[in-house]
Amino acid sequence: MKVWYVLFISLIPQFLSAQNNLGPRLTAIGKNAVAVSDVWSIQANPAAGQDLRSAIIAISYLKHFFSNEISSQAFAAVLPFNNNLIATSFQVYGFSEYKESTIGFGYAKKFGPDFSVGLNANYHQLKIAGYGHITGFSLDVGVYYKLLKEVAVGASVINIAQQQYTNEALKSNIPTVFS
Repeated sequence: MKVWYVLFISLIPQFLSAQNNLGPRLTAIGKNAVAVSDVWSIQANPAAGQDLRSAIIAISYLKHFFSNEISSQAFAAVLPFNNNLIATSFQVYGFSEYKESTIGFGYAKKFGPDFSVGLNANYHQLKIAGYGHITGFSLDVGVYYKLLKEVAVGASVINIAQQQYTNEALKSNIPTVFS
């Protein structure tokens, strides 16, 4: 049985990536944002904002506990209209020598009172001092279904086409996440 624990723990690091700043509410629940209708959910599931009824702008700043330099800044905005939702988000993670930036533009369509589908297009930039920067694009897709008033189910794929950062000298993966 101990062998399975060792195998499980040794496989975890290959799925780790930089911290995402999903705002205080979703951070408090372990960043489980796929089935929560919130302004910050647009970064985890582009379809999850279906319960939002008015325009919302949110700003977040997170200073990491064990570092004086590493921080995350984020911005999210949604505008619901009829059975549609348009959204934008911006996030920066890192410090002066290393920065990851992502800007996203999303659209979600509500089909009936309980089901929605969403897409989010993202532009990524990675800067490392002394090495330059690389950029890339990705597309996220998500679905959200409200079973009951307080129970919802969501699913999303971040970077569905498994795009990469591109540059003549460097190539690096943009993480693909299934939730």
